[in-house]
Amino acid sequence: MPRMLACFSPCIAVAIVGAAVGFSDQSASGQTWQAGTAGSDVPNGSVLGLKMWDPDGAGPQPPVLVAIGSFTAAGTVSPANRVATWDGTNWSTMPGTGLNAIGSTAGLATLSSNNTLYCAGTGLSSANGVSAKGVAGWDGSTWFGLDSTSVAALLTISTVNADTIVACGVFSNVNGVVSKNVATWNTTAGWGAMGTGLSSNPSSCLGMSDGHTIIVSFGADYTGTTSAAPGDPGAVQVNRIARWDGSAWHAMGSGFTTTNATLHPAGIARTLLEMPNGDVIAGGSFVASGATALNKIARWDHSTDTWVAMGSGINNDTGSNHDVYALALMGNGDVVAAGDFTTSIGAPQNYIARWNPATSTWTAMAAGDLGVAGAVRSLATLPNGNLAVGGDFLALGDGRVAQRFAIWNEPAVAVNPPVITVEPTSQFICIFPGAVGTFHLTATGGGLTYQWQQQDLGPTFPDFIDISDGPVLDIFGHPIFTAAGATTNTLTLSDGQGFGQIFRCHISNAAGQTDSAEVGMLYCRADFNCSGSLEVQDIFGFLAAWFAGAPGADFNFDNEVGVQDIFDFLAGWFDGC
Repeated sequence: MPRMLACFSPCIAVAIVGAAVGFSDQSASGQTWQAGTAGSDVPNGSVLGLKMWDPDGAGPQPPVLVAIGSFTAAGTVSPANRVATWDGTNWSTMPGTGLNAIGSTAGLATLSSNNTLYCAGTGLSSANGVSAKGVAGWDGSTWFGLDSTSVAALLTISTVNADTIVACGVFSNVNGVVSKNVATWNTTAGWGAMGTGLSSNPSSCLGMSDGHTIIVSFGADYTGTTSAAPGDPGAVQVNRIARWDGSAWHAMGSGFTTTNATLHPAGIARTLLEMPNGDVIAGGSFVASGATALNKIARWDHSTDTWVAMGSGINNDTGSNHDVYALALMGNGDVVAAGDFTTSIGAPQNYIARWNPATSTWTAMAAGDLGVAGAVRSLATLPNGNLAVGGDFLALGDGRVAQRFAIWNEPAVAVNPPVITVEPTSQFICIFPGAVGTFHLTATGGGLTYQWQQQDLGPTFPDFIDISDGPVLDIFGHPIFTAAGATTNTLTLSDGQGFGQIFRCHISNAAGQTDSAEVGMLYCRADFNCSGSLEVQDIFGFLAAWFAGAPGADFNFDNEVGVQDIFDFLAGWFDGC
């Protein structure tokens, strides 16, 4: 039986063909940027965060783009106090009086379990008059706080899974939960600690799509720091970036260092982006990882746990700022980096540039493109493949007016039907709590959408039905697993109740669809020590449990620990899994 390892390669799929509902293509002939209009310009403040949000999930309402920032007007709508939605043509204000303040940093997150939008900012203390210190939620009709009464300054937030967000900022506890500078919030459990937290103030955080991994960058100091206070149990030495696996902190390679003390602040990753294969792109002010020169942008190779240079990176000058503030993934796999830099690899790049992984080169957004004429603070890929850009700029690089918000029209690309190149394989897991099984596949074709399904054992057998993140139910409505990554190329199943199930993944795009191989998540009950393979230690472990009368030694489930359990266990062990 193969060793059971959690797969660390989630996928982000972006549809890039055809117009998305609610977003029109307004580009003029020969133009790649949409110029500003009375309805699209943001006349004051800064646009610090952008994120797509679907107010009713699978319901009839189209998705909208949400902007958060220091602005008090958006388009022709005023007041639009620090949060507004864009439907592809015009801005709309959120009901009520909006957010009382934001500060210099802000963040947005959404939860699919309740279709709720969450807003965070360093100066936020109320939303529409409701107390919401640091972070506020909007459920489509009502603003509410998250009882974050002890938060001094919340920097940003990120979605972890269907029910959980991660918040990072400057605090020692949140609503009585001790977790320094970083904590999770769950719709059912409320605030939760992440070990003892971080010894330095964070600069960004990212929830990965496997549903439990969280990346946090931090450390305004010039030396290495730890992910918990030095001397605390579980303290891990890291350099300004760390990975939380759901129960413990880990370093990420050599982290970030600086060889230029005039950079301010040195070594910070201001923005993080998950790649389809589980790698992470980081952008900010850092210039190296150990002996590897990085120049403000790098890719973490999760398979080797090292930070890898992306060409010559972004301009490495000695002035204040000139950093990367935002990252986005385009439908063709290119990475867009934006900030207040004006060069990359020594060539003019006006505040925004794109990285082609196939050629390992930085270019302008398109040949001859002049970018924008000011700092970019936020990016969001739209459902139709275009890119929303927000920040401090007042014009495009070609001189056309576009105040603080613009749309880059990404050329449509040909899409091939999905083809599975690596099929998922059946997995065995042990019977004890904490066991996790993972299915993973890879596929080619643009704009892929993944949907994992379970075999329907009801009257329509052998049909398959879609599953979502959260409980996976049997035909009687009883939970048999908890799923994460149900709409990615990696499905993780935990909290097994001892009943196996058959799964497959339905993959589709604008050009076609296909189904993966049907695979089982099965139980290997003789793997008594949950090592992922059968070994003599399983026998010793079982006999020790048997002599102790432990419930786990009731191998035949007859509600008593007897001699027959030994015979049944040994038969299962010799039969293998």
